[in-house]
Amino acid sequence: MDSEINVFNDEDESESGSKSLSSALQDKYSYSNFNCISHIKVSGSPPIDKDSGCLQLPPFVTLNHFNVSHVGDAEEVKKLCSRVRELDLAENSIEDWNEVFYLMELLPRLDFLNLSANPVSCELENIPKNRESGHLKKLVLNNTSIDWGTVYRLMELLPRVDELYLSLNAYSEIPPAENSFDNLTKLHLTDNNITEWNDLKNLAKSFPNLCVLILAGNKISSIDSSDLALLFPKLETLNIGKSQLNCWNELEKLDVFPMLKDLRVHGIPLLERYDEVKRRQLVISRLSKITHLNGSKIHEGERETAERMFIRYYMNEPESNLSPKYHEMVAKHGRLTPLADVDFTPDESVDLVFRFNDKTQCKNVDLHQTVLSLKENLQELTGLRPSRLRLMYLDVEMMAVRGLEEMNVPHKFLYRYSMQDGDEIHIFEIPLVVKRRIRKR
Repeated sequence: MDSEINVFNDEDESESGSKSLSSALQDKYSYSNFNCISHIKVSGSPPIDKDSGCLQLPPFVTLNHFNVSHVGDAEEVKKLCSRVRELDLAENSIEDWNEVFYLMELLPRLDFLNLSANPVSCELENIPKNRESGHLKKLVLNNTSIDWGTVYRLMELLPRVDELYLSLNAYSEIPPAENSFDNLTKLHLTDNNITEWNDLKNLAKSFPNLCVLILAGNKISSIDSSDLALLFPKLETLNIGKSQLNCWNELEKLDVFPMLKDLRVHGIPLLERYDEVKRRQLVISRLSKITHLNGSKIHEGERETAERMFIRYYMNEPESNLSPKYHEMVAKHGRLTPLADVDFTPDESVDLVFRFNDKTQCKNVDLHQTVLSLKENLQELTGLRPSRLRLMYLDVEMMAVRGLEEMNVPHKFLYRYSMQDGDEIHIFEIPLVVKRRIRKR
């Protein structure tokens, strides 16, 4: 397993000045200081090179709040960081991009760099296009106030970067770029001030191959669906949680995305008036292509249940109030029983059959508890701690089609499994793994 070192600066800030990366590494990782540093946590083998006996940092290194502003001793950095692939330099004092590119030249294995909350400059004119940038693929520039002109220039200089983090930068608009950047596939813009969909059109033209777009915490209230399919032809994951969407017609426009599979809409005003079950069903029924909603997979049969609920929920509305989606659902499922005859609230409890080794027990189970709570309640039956239990749910009516379904999400509520009286839960013991300690001779 790869080792990881988490570093915490224990210097008095009032006494510490701007320093080099090599100096910060020496202060915290030098061989003479290694054994007396109490704030370094190392998992796996210690970072000592077996051949030379010298300190060598593991692939993942975090160095925050050290007031680092420049590289310093290049040979020292190369020697210590020859294995480093991910480097977190957030909350430092790096301004000069020449130092950043110099660092990337020194660390050819580096593919992740976090420069969040550094006062990075907007000056990139003196960096040539052919400047070596190593193999950097992921760049984090959260809370740097970096402007879009600099972002676009960086994308020209870093052709391998496919994931970019630009959260907390107070962007209220997104200007168009002169060129498009086909390499970028994942973009994070959480907690900015974007309100206009036209800005996202500029974004799509600049990054035509986006597969993941994170817009949580922006103030978008409407969506222009006129050319979504052309602008975002490859978008599979979209997060618009905590946006200002407050109309079903706007949410339905997301169905125009041709490849959208994974959607997150936590905390939008539109859904606040519904309970958890109903809001999930109303979203699923309106968006035909998504396979995951708010991080949870849409299970087999769940979509049909949601679409039928949609019909019943709106069937008593005046014809003039019915959306095209309603008629689409009726054409698919037919006209169903009136809403008054149907109770959509999940049952409070069901009678389930529990099977554990040669034991069988019938219990009435509260469906408003989580999988973890259920495991805790099974200690009397099994004599095992919750961490030693593996639960498999069997829908008796669908057993020929579905078989056993593992209940492996600890905080998932039981009613989300659509359990009915007579269904079964099969309990298996997770064997203890005994780690043998080998003494060195």
